[in-house]
Amino acid sequence: MDDDVVASQLLQKLSSWKGQQESQSHRQVQMRGSLAPRNPSEAPPVRLAQTAAVSGINACEWSAAESAATLTTKGSYLKQLAQGDTPTGNLISVRNLDDFFEIKDQWTAGENFHPVTILIEGRQEVENGRRVQISVKRGRFQMKLEEFTLVSLGIAAPHPRPPKAANLSKFQPEPKVSVRIVAPAHYRGFFGVSTMG
Repeated sequence: MDDDVVASQLLQKLSSWKGQQESQSHRQVQMRGSLAPRNPSEAPPVRLAQTAAVSGINACEWSAAESAATLTTKGSYLKQLAQGDTPTGNLISVRNLDDFFEIKDQWTAGENFHPVTILIEGRQEVENGRRVQISVKRGRFQMKLEEFTLVSLGIAAPHPRPPKAANLSKFQPEPKVSVRIVAPAHYRGFFGVSTMG
């Protein structure tokens, strides 16, 4: 191919891209009246509970392995690995697979093989990952059961305890009993109970 043919094909491709961009901007103008926000400052507010990082876990849900589950952040963990220090935490919550692979690559490259468990938010397809539901706290909100993909790096990394099934057919609560309390009339008057007969 000579340069003139390549140049003409390139110009045709660029003009077709320009036409696609114009049609997309036309579609955005049509959608603005419905669901699309006009600009980022007009976007609907996002609830803090969905965006806040995990700030706490329910320790009762985690196994008492060689080391207890200690929550840490991705930044702090990677900083300690880069400095060659022993990480203070062994449980990290991340939002996506990119964060997970960054931690995994640094963990492998640094040859600092202290066990660590990584919780990836939502359902993710990753090697040796399993789906778990655990209670986590986000920001100032209460504990809430959420779904994560759990990946353990190293031996003896913390992991959630397996769920225990309760056999409800064998559960027999104590029979209910009525209790009658007798009190003098001057005490019953405080509770609006008739003292007559």
